[in-house]
Amino acid sequence: MKPIVTLFTILSFAAILSLSGCSDAEELYNCASICESYDDCADELGQDVDVTDCIDECEDESDASQDYADDAAQCEACLDESASCQDNFPCADDCAGVVPELVF
Repeated sequence: MKPIVTLFTILSFAAILSLSGCSDAEELYNCASICESYDDCADELGQDVDVTDCIDECEDESDASQDYADDAAQCEACLDESASCQDNFPCADDCAGVVPELVF
């Protein structure tokens, strides 16, 4: 009986670790996607964005605040539905608290 309990404990621990890794991967994707979209629009409008700084700030804020992480997910969902910048950053309302220095 003891080997079964030990095996169950190990498998449970492994499952918990793998689930937390999925969240980090999704967070990384959200931040990269948001910052790259932001940079694309900035380029079209003749502005410069440091994508690495944007991603780093996004990841740090997502780690610190679940509300920020939720806002980042909402921002990315809006950007996924937007076709182009058209003289401003699409989803400015949804992304205002997520992308740094929203200057559009």
